[in-house]
Amino acid sequence: MKVSLLIPIYGVENYIEECATSLFEQTYEDLEYVFVDDCSADESIALLRQTIARYPQRQPQVKLVHHAVNRGLGAARLTAMQHADGECLMHVDSDDLLPPSAVKTLVEKMKQSGAEVVDGGWASYASGKAGKVQKPFHGSTSHYVKRMLCHNVEPYRIWGRLYKRSLFAEHHLLPIEGIDYGEDLALVPRVLYYAKRATTDECCYYYRQDNVASYSHTISEKATLSCR
Repeated sequence: MKVSLLIPIYGVENYIEECATSLFEQTYEDLEYVFVDDCSADESIALLRQTIARYPQRQPQVKLVHHAVNRGLGAARLTAMQHADGECLMHVDSDDLLPPSAVKTLVEKMKQSGAEVVDGGWASYASGKAGKVQKPFHGSTSHYVKRMLCHNVEPYRIWGRLYKRSLFAEHHLLPIEGIDYGEDLALVPRVLYYAKRATTDECCYYYRQDNVASYSHTISEKATLSCR
């Protein structure tokens, strides 16, 4: 079961090496890496290329796609999906990390359960240390979506999950270009509405909280307007 890891890149020169290293050192072998350069003006791409060079066995699995102009996070996620060939997809933000067995754990759960989406546990990450593992919601998918939309008590994260690619194609579900802040809220509930979902409590994602330049820390006027 081939898995495409989808990674948008913009302004992450301080984090991309650690992120990419965690992706290339996955214990799961049948991977494809789709990095999308959204016209990052810093050294992110140069540092990514240096990291790729350290993993020759992974180089044939890497796709590096460049936008001609900066189009935003929603468009970068869309481009990554459009270039993915894997049977399954996993979104990874370029300042975050994956534990070494993350993909393997999610794939095994998907095969065992027959699910189209598998939610993994996740932990915050800052100053080189991971926090307490947060377990995914174990209730029904319909209840989960209601809590996500109506109660704002469940994170609507696009990351930390393994998705069947066919789920997006069959129901015409894609990231929306122009929506850059809350772009996952515009997509994830729609995906879960159609999906058979399974969970694993094992930690499958490290969510960085010490990047002060991330979307979640810097809500610009442009990002706010993109949510309308």
